Amino acid sequence: MSRIESDFLGEREVPDDCYYGVQTLRGEDNFHITEMPMSQ
Repeated sequence: MSRIESDFLGEREVPDDCYYGVQTLRGEDNFHITEMPMSQ
């Protein structure tokens, strides 16, 4: 399942099991620096 969140760039689906929001998800997509997942 997922939830819809919105910011100034528009709407985006965020997985329900994530404690972070749409801005963090966009940052993760745009600044992929390491192979270590955010959960660690």
